Amino acid sequence: MEIPAKKISTARTSTKENNIEHIKITRKKQLFLLFYADESSDEIARRIFKEAVQTRLVIIKTDPMFDPDIHMVHCPNITHFSQIQVIIDFWIKKYGGQGKVEMKEVSFFSHAGLNGPIIYDAWSFDPLEILLPVSRTSLLGTQKRNQLIHSEWAKFNYYWGKDTRLNFFGCNSAYEKKGKNNFAKNISTNLNCINVLVAGQSLSSYPSFLPDKRKISKKIATLGMSLYYDDNPIYMVACLPKQGWDAMLKEGTSALPMNFYKNGMPVATNYQSIFNDHRQPRNNINNAELSMVNKWIENAKNE
Repeated sequence: MEIPAKKISTARTSTKENNIEHIKITRKKQLFLLFYADESSDEIARRIFKEAVQTRLVIIKTDPMFDPDIHMVHCPNITHFSQIQVIIDFWIKKYGGQGKVEMKEVSFFSHAGLNGPIIYDAWSFDPLEILLPVSRTSLLGTQKRNQLIHSEWAKFNYYWGKDTRLNFFGCNSAYEKKGKNNFAKNISTNLNCINVLVAGQSLSSYPSFLPDKRKISKKIATLGMSLYYDDNPIYMVACLPKQGWDAMLKEGTSALPMNFYKNGMPVATNYQSIFNDHRQPRNNINNAELSMVNKWIENAKNE
């Protein structure tokens, strides 16, 4: 999680009293916001996004560096893009405002494409001028606008701290084919993302029990939304097409790594397991999240 060591302020809270100098200890809170697209017309996808968000939350809260007094983690659902800044501002204000809290991570779990996250109902709520025009048509007619234009992404105030992450887990969000738009890389060049590590998927992404392989059970693959996911973690991993059957094998199939950028420059190509993996050593805080991780590990032995 790369959470920096706690800092102690030497600011005085009063003058010396009885030869004792009072020192105020300041501990700025760090905020993690994990957004997921609440797709009312696609229940299976909505559940995958929600479960992947919950997996990320569990991993953050069981990280050895996690401090419940400092690290605040929330999983807001969104139906349109105009909600993003409103939600960010709400939580910053909730924890005391700028100066008292800083953003550590923002993640988006959604459908996505070469122009970033997709929310299929966004056209019903957002002003059309902030959404990317769509010229494609289908059997149902002209496709509705469902992606935010790049200039709107550049306007967000994330209230970043240091050593921060911005993750996009949807399909092709860091597609590197020459001549194609690379959303994550472009986002990393924005002034509101200076020195932020921005990550995206190198190809289409799918649900998986593991962060570095594509592996899923036959039950979930066939029953989909009608089956509870809580017995296993759910990650969103990139994979080559037509690998669905192989993903249901005991050993699963190969996943593709994510691409990482900072200030427009490639930093790494690696699996999300470097920061998002329930199999890594966890903390010893006896809470529901640690119990969930232990349950996942035990269930994996029986697959």
